[in-house]
Amino acid sequence: MRYINSASSLVVTAALLAMAGGPLATPGTLRAQENPVPTVTVEGEVLDVVTGLPVAVAIIGVPGIDRSAISDEWGYFKLEDVPVGTYVLQVMRIGYETLGAEVPLNGEEILALYLTPGVVPLDGIEIRVIGEEDLAWRASTALGQSIIGPLEMEQLRERHISLGHILQVRHLPGSRYIPPSRPGAKGCLRLTQESLSLMTTQVNPCSAVIVDGVLLAPEAAGWIFDMDPDAIFAMRFLRGSDATLQYGHVGGNGVLVIETRVGR
Repeated sequence: MRYINSASSLVVTAALLAMAGGPLATPGTLRAQENPVPTVTVEGEVLDVVTGLPVAVAIIGVPGIDRSAISDEWGYFKLEDVPVGTYVLQVMRIGYETLGAEVPLNGEEILALYLTPGVVPLDGIEIRVIGEEDLAWRASTALGQSIIGPLEMEQLRERHISLGHILQVRHLPGSRYIPPSRPGAKGCLRLTQESLSLMTTQVNPCSAVIVDGVLLAPEAAGWIFDMDPDAIFAMRFLRGSDATLQYGHVGGNGVLVIETRVGR
């Protein structure tokens, strides 16, 4: 009679696994293999609840399944290979209260996650990132509306047939869209009178257009307003020092920056 103790049983099990070429299948694992849980890609946007501005460099995590992502400049993030189900989603960013909520993740819609500005304790030291007066100013200013983020773009593309059509109803502060005056003419996005600066170029009063990092020639920029909204991921309008510091004299009339879905 041969006695098999815990140590020897490990040897036997290892030998069986080697012969089988992998772990031994049980009825439970066979059923799991026959009906695997589908995985999806979860997209979303992190926003400031007061201003509506995108929140960049926020950490989005799903501890239960070890998935995480960091929001980009648009507040956009993507979680890959997420098993369909309901999980606790956590969002953290310095200067904001941590968000924790149980959310069904099925990949069918873009998530909108709103963070509340707050005091952040750091080892007994409190840092007030946003003062009350500044918070009130940010709430009343239209600065945040110079950005059309992924979530708003998702809603706009359902109701409009072109970029020009969007800009006629969704005004970007400091700019005014001039639609074509006749068939064959081109549209033009211009600074409003209140936004004109000393660096404004009168030779071509239309704002510059940059698509996926490429500056379009003036004769090509006018046709961009016929672009199908389905191709656009997000956009922003820069003016004043924000435009000239980044793009020099090209930004004198403002800059429309477009990021396409293909360019991501």
